[in-house]
Amino acid sequence: MALLNDAQLALERLNKDVAAHNVAFGADRGVTAGLIRAAENYVNKVVSDWEEHGTKVRDGADFRAVTDRLQNLMCFLGSSSPDTGGIKLLSDPIYEAVHRIQSLRFGADPSEERQRWAERPRSTSGSN
Repeated sequence: MALLNDAQLALERLNKDVAAHNVAFGADRGVTAGLIRAAENYVNKVVSDWEEHGTKVRDGADFRAVTDRLQNLMCFLGSSSPDTGGIKLLSDPIYEAVHRIQSLRFGADPSEERQRWAERPRSTSGSN
Protein backbone atom coordinates (compact mmCIF):
# COMPACT_ATOMS: atom_id res chain seq x y z
CA MET A 1 0.00 0.00 0.00
CA ALA A 2 2.90 2.34 0.68
CA LEU A 3 3.99 2.02 -2.95
CA LEU A 4 0.47 2.78 -4.18
CA ASN A 5 0.31 5.77 -1.88
CA ASP A 6 3.65 7.00 -3.26
CA ALA A 7 2.36 6.44 -6.80
CA GLN A 8 -0.74 8.48 -6.06
CA LEU A 9 1.37 11.35 -4.74
CA ALA A 10 3.66 11.18 -7.78
CA LEU A 11 0.65 11.30 -10.11
CA GLU A 12 -0.72 14.26 -8.18
CA ARG A 13 2.60 16.12 -8.55
CA LEU A 14 2.77 15.27 -12.25
CA ASN A 15 -0.75 16.53 -12.79
CA LYS A 16 0.13 19.82 -11.08
CA ASP A 17 3.20 20.13 -13.31
CA VAL A 18 1.13 19.56 -16.44
CA ALA A 19 -1.42 22.16 -15.33
CA ALA A 20 1.27 24.71 -14.43
CA HIS A 21 3.36 24.45 -17.61
CA ASN A 22 0.95 25.13 -20.43
CA VAL A 23 3.65 25.76 -23.04
CA ALA A 24 5.67 22.66 -22.19
CA PHE A 25 2.67 20.32 -22.38
CA GLY A 26 0.99 21.75 -25.46
CA ALA A 27 -2.49 22.78 -26.37
CA ASP A 28 -4.06 19.50 -25.32
CA ARG A 29 -2.56 19.56 -21.83
CA GLY A 30 -6.12 19.29 -20.48
CA VAL A 31 -6.42 15.86 -22.07
CA THR A 32 -3.06 14.80 -20.67
CA ALA A 33 -3.98 16.16 -17.23
CA GLY A 34 -7.32 14.32 -17.42
CA LEU A 35 -5.57 11.03 -18.16
CA ILE A 36 -3.20 11.50 -15.24
CA ARG A 37 -6.10 12.54 -13.00
CA ALA A 38 -8.04 9.39 -14.00
CA ALA A 39 -5.07 7.22 -13.00
CA GLU A 40 -4.59 9.17 -9.77
CA ASN A 41 -8.29 8.85 -8.90
CA TYR A 42 -8.19 5.10 -9.48
CA VAL A 43 -5.14 4.67 -7.24
CA ASN A 44 -6.90 6.84 -4.64
CA LYS A 45 -9.93 4.52 -4.71
CA VAL A 46 -7.73 1.44 -4.29
CA VAL A 47 -5.84 2.99 -1.36
CA SER A 48 -9.09 4.26 0.20
CA ASP A 49 -10.60 0.77 0.06
CA TRP A 50 -7.68 -0.53 2.06
CA GLU A 51 -7.61 2.36 4.53
CA GLU A 52 -11.36 2.09 5.19
CA HIS A 53 -11.78 -1.69 5.22
CA GLY A 54 -8.33 -3.30 5.39
CA THR A 55 -8.62 -4.03 9.09
CA LYS A 56 -11.46 -6.45 8.26
CA VAL A 57 -8.99 -8.69 6.38
CA ARG A 58 -8.05 -11.24 9.00
CA ASP A 59 -8.07 -14.96 9.64
CA GLY A 60 -11.59 -16.30 10.01
CA ALA A 61 -13.31 -13.29 8.41
CA ASP A 62 -16.18 -13.90 6.00
CA PHE A 63 -14.43 -13.66 2.62
CA ARG A 64 -17.47 -12.33 0.73
CA ALA A 65 -18.28 -9.73 3.39
CA VAL A 66 -14.71 -8.44 3.31
CA THR A 67 -14.21 -8.45 -0.46
CA ASP A 68 -17.58 -6.78 -1.10
CA ARG A 69 -16.16 -3.71 0.66
CA LEU A 70 -12.86 -3.83 -1.22
CA GLN A 71 -14.18 -3.62 -4.79
CA ASN A 72 -11.48 -1.29 -6.16
CA LEU A 73 -8.69 -3.20 -4.44
CA MET A 74 -10.06 -6.54 -5.63
CA CYS A 75 -10.27 -5.20 -9.20
CA PHE A 76 -6.72 -3.87 -8.97
CA LEU A 77 -5.41 -7.20 -7.67
CA GLY A 78 -7.49 -9.22 -10.11
CA SER A 79 -6.70 -10.42 -13.58
CA SER A 80 -4.07 -8.65 -15.62
CA SER A 81 -5.62 -9.82 -18.86
CA PRO A 82 -5.29 -7.34 -21.73
CA ASP A 83 -9.04 -6.77 -21.92
CA THR A 84 -10.39 -6.88 -18.38
CA GLY A 85 -7.61 -6.55 -15.84
CA GLY A 86 -8.10 -3.98 -13.10
CA ILE A 87 -4.56 -2.73 -13.50
CA LYS A 88 -5.63 -1.45 -16.93
CA LEU A 89 -7.64 1.27 -15.18
CA LEU A 90 -4.25 2.58 -14.10
CA SER A 91 -1.94 1.53 -16.93
CA ASP A 92 -4.02 2.63 -19.93
CA PRO A 93 -4.40 6.31 -18.93
CA ILE A 94 -0.73 6.45 -17.90
CA TYR A 95 0.35 4.87 -21.17
CA GLU A 96 -1.62 7.39 -23.20
CA ALA A 97 -0.44 10.35 -21.11
CA VAL A 98 3.19 9.24 -21.52
CA HIS A 99 2.76 8.99 -25.28
CA ARG A 100 1.19 12.45 -25.45
CA ILE A 101 4.13 13.88 -23.52
CA GLN A 102 6.63 11.95 -25.67
CA SER A 103 4.95 13.26 -28.81
CA LEU A 104 5.67 16.80 -27.64
CA ARG A 105 9.31 15.96 -27.04
CA PHE A 106 9.98 13.68 -29.99
CA GLY A 107 7.32 14.57 -32.54
CA ALA A 108 5.37 11.28 -32.53
CA ASP A 109 1.65 11.55 -33.29
CA PRO A 110 -0.31 10.37 -30.23
CA SER A 111 -3.08 8.92 -32.40
CA GLU A 112 -0.55 6.77 -34.30
CA GLU A 113 0.96 5.61 -31.02
CA ARG A 114 -2.50 4.81 -29.67
CA GLN A 115 -3.21 2.72 -32.79
CA ARG A 116 0.09 0.85 -32.35
CA TRP A 117 -0.82 0.19 -28.72
CA ALA A 118 -4.26 -1.14 -29.71
CA GLU A 119 -2.69 -3.46 -32.30
CA ARG A 120 0.12 -4.77 -30.07
CA PRO A 121 0.45 -8.53 -29.58
CA ARG A 122 -1.33 -9.63 -26.43
CA SER A 123 -0.48 -12.53 -24.18
CA THR A 124 -3.25 -15.03 -23.71
CA SER A 125 -1.66 -16.67 -20.68
CA GLY A 126 -3.13 -14.16 -18.19
CA SER A 127 0.29 -13.67 -16.62
CA ASN A 128 0.92 -10.12 -17.80
